[in-house]
Amino acid sequence: MTNLNRDCLWEIFTNLEHDKKSLHGALLVNRLWCEVAVQFLWRKPFRFLYTCSKFCNCSEQRRRVKVKKFLATLTTILAHKHTTSSVNIQDLVIWTAAPLTTFTYTDFIRHLDIHDLVWALYDGVEYLRSQRFLTDFQYNSKPFFSDITWSTSTITLVDIDFTKNKDKVENAFTFESSSSPKQPVLPSPTAVYKSKYKRNSLSRNSEETRQRRTDSLFQKMTCDLCRLLVLYCPNLSHLSIDMVNTKWSEDNQRCTSLPSISFWITVKEIPNEILLIPTYAGSQNCLSRLVEFTWGATHWTSEFLDALSKITHHLRKLVIDMSNFGRDESKNDARRLSTLIKVQRCLQEIKFIKCKFRILSSIMEGLRTQAKTLRIFYFQGIVKDWSIFSEVKHLTNLKELIFSHTNFQCNEVNMIEQSYFPHLIKLSFNVCCFRDQIILPELVVQRSGKTLRTFTLTRYYYPDGKYNFRPQVITTVAKYCQNLVHLEIFVDRREFQQLMLLFASCPLLEKVKLTGNPDIADELFTRMATQELSNLKELIIDAQWRFCAKSLETFIIKTKAPLKSLVFRYSPDFSDAHLDVLFRYLKEHLHRLHIGTDKRFSRGFLEKAKETIVDFRYKINGQVHDPVWL
Repeated sequence: MTNLNRDCLWEIFTNLEHDKKSLHGALLVNRLWCEVAVQFLWRKPFRFLYTCSKFCNCSEQRRRVKVKKFLATLTTILAHKHTTSSVNIQDLVIWTAAPLTTFTYTDFIRHLDIHDLVWALYDGVEYLRSQRFLTDFQYNSKPFFSDITWSTSTITLVDIDFTKNKDKVENAFTFESSSSPKQPVLPSPTAVYKSKYKRNSLSRNSEETRQRRTDSLFQKMTCDLCRLLVLYCPNLSHLSIDMVNTKWSEDNQRCTSLPSISFWITVKEIPNEILLIPTYAGSQNCLSRLVEFTWGATHWTSEFLDALSKITHHLRKLVIDMSNFGRDESKNDARRLSTLIKVQRCLQEIKFIKCKFRILSSIMEGLRTQAKTLRIFYFQGIVKDWSIFSEVKHLTNLKELIFSHTNFQCNEVNMIEQSYFPHLIKLSFNVCCFRDQIILPELVVQRSGKTLRTFTLTRYYYPDGKYNFRPQVITTVAKYCQNLVHLEIFVDRREFQQLMLLFASCPLLEKVKLTGNPDIADELFTRMATQELSNLKELIIDAQWRFCAKSLETFIIKTKAPLKSLVFRYSPDFSDAHLDVLFRYLKEHLHRLHIGTDKRFSRGFLEKAKETIVDFRYKINGQVHDPVWL
C-alpha cells in the first residue's frame, strides 16, 4: 500500500473525502500520503472543523480551543500571502501567532460554507473573550490596532500580550525568511504589521456596550477574513449558505456541542456584510469557477444573488433550500433566484427544498432555459394553486425525477399526460400526499417507464373516496418497467399478488426494499417463493412484519436468490431458528445482516455470525448490540 503512486492514492482518498479520521491517519504514513491526504482535509476546512465522530462528547470550550488553533493557522498563511493594502487586516493580527506551515493550505480549499465560516469566527471571538483577550477592548472605545505599515523585507508581527503587563504590552513575534527546509522561504514583498495599545483612562463601560463592541469586532474579523479568502482561494468550486448542513446531520457527524438551528434563526443571523462576498475584490477570479452552490439563507440576499448572477455561469448543481426562510415572500426577490438559474450554461442538477408555494412559480421561471442540460430534478415541499409539472414537462432530458415529502394540492393529471421523459432512469416519490385517488407516479410510469432502472414509492396518502379503492401502481410498474433493477415500494396485504406479478415481469431486479404496516408476512414469503430471483442481491424489509423460520427457508431455497445483504428493520419473532436458516443456505454469499427483534440470540449463534458475516448487527429493545460485547 505504501508503494502506491499519486494517482492511485487520489482515487482512494476520493472515496474517503468525508472521513476525517481516516484522512488524519493517512497523514502519518509517509510524505507522499501526506501530500495527497492534506489536500482532501483542506478541501472543506470549515465543514471539517465541526465534523466529529457519531455521538461525540465535545464541550463548548474544547470546540472553541480547536477553532482558535485553526484560525491561527489560516490567518497566518493569509497574512504571509497578503502583500498589498487592499484589505485592512488589523483585526486579524491577534490570530497570526501560529508557526509557518509546510503547505499553503489555502490553495487546497474547494468548498466554502458561509454559515460555518461565521460560526467559526463567532467561536473564535468567544474564546478570546473567555480568556480575557478582549477585556481591554471592551473597556476601550478605540479599536485594538491603530495602523498598518508595509515593507519589502521580513514579516514582523508586533502583537499584544493581553494577559500580562496590560499597561505596557508589546510582545513581538518575528518570522524571518530562512533557507532551512523546515521553514518555507517568505515571498517578497511581505508585510510589517504593527499594532499599539493604549489604556483608556475612562471608567468601565456597561455590559451592553462591551457586547456591542465585541459584536463589532466579530463582524470586522469575518468581513476581513472573507475578503482574504476570496483573494487567495483561486480554486474554489463549491459555495454554500447551508444552515441545515444536510449531509453531516443525516450521518450524525455534526458536533453535538453546537446549538440547534433555531439559535441562528432567532439570535444570530449571518451579517449582511458577509453576504456581499460576490462584490469583493477578486471575486471575479474566485467565484467564476463555481460548479456547485447551495442557497439556504434565512432571509433575502438580493445584492448577493445579483452579484453572483453576473459572475457565476458554470454551475452544475444548484440547491435552493428555504427550510429556515422566515421573511417576506416577495416575488421580485424570488425572480433573482430565477435569474441565477437562467444565466447558467451547463446546469445538470437542481434541488428545490421547502420553497414557499406562493413564490415557487417565480423561482422556477428559469427552468426552461436549462432543458438541454438538466439531468436531475429534486423537489421537496408543497405544490398549491400551480402545477409543478407545467415547468418540469419541458425538461425532456431528465434522467432522475425525485419528489420527497411533497404535498400535491393541485391537479397535476393534465400536465403529466403531456409529459414525456425518454431518458428517465430513476423515478422516486418518497412520502407524498396526492390530491385525488389518482397516484401520480402511476401516470409518469405509463408515459416514461420503459427506460426506468430505479423506482421508489414509499409511504403515500390519498383522500378517502371510493370504497375499497386499491391503487394499481405495482401492476403498472410490472407492465411498463421490465428493465427495473432497484425497487423500493410500500406494500399492503391486498397488494401481495400485484408484487408477485412485478417479480415475474422484472427479472433484472437486484435490490428490493419493502415497507408497509405491521402485519404477518408468511403469505408474502410463500408467494415470493414461486418466482426465481436469480439476480436479487439485496433485500430490505423496512416494516414490522412477523414470519416464521419455515417461510424464510422456503423463500431462500425456491427463489435461488444470491443474497449478499439482508436487513429486517423490526421483526419481533426473529430468533435463533431464523439465523440457523440463513447460516445453512446463505453463508457463502451473505456479507451484511441487520436485524431488529424482541428475541435474544444465543451466544453460539452470535459467535458464528461474527465469524461468517462481515457486517452483522442487531437491536433488542431499542439498543444496538455488537456481537463482540456479548
